[in-house]
Amino acid sequence: MSRRLKRLVIFVIFVLLSYGIYNVIYKLYVLPVFKLEENVEVVTINGTEYVLHRLSYNGTTYISEPLADADKYQLGKQVGRTKDGMQIYQVKGDDTRLIMQGFMFPPEVYKKIDSGNRQLKINQKKKDH
Repeated sequence: MSRRLKRLVIFVIFVLLSYGIYNVIYKLYVLPVFKLEENVEVVTINGTEYVLHRLSYNGTTYISEPLADADKYQLGKQVGRTKDGMQIYQVKGDDTRLIMQGFMFPPEVYKKIDSGNRQLKINQKKKDH
């Protein structure tokens, strides 16, 4: 190998390693940490009880949507993480929804709730029995 080619290979490896290290540091230390509160409320929809979870950061609160299909939403950029390593993504094209997922953990959809009204509003029809 010529001297120029060796230098080029070393430079390319250095750039790739630098980019990888930057991404790891960014995801571990720069992204905001959302507070995850589990089992905050139990709701009954169509006779089935669902446990709701809450994500909050900087005065903004999101509540889990138990009937939402995460596969219908497209992941946008990663906007945060939780203390236990779960990744939080913005839904592409929707500023009111987040998706939380992690290794060996299915994605969950969260919807932004109003700061004045912390009551959950589920847009599902409840059947009367």
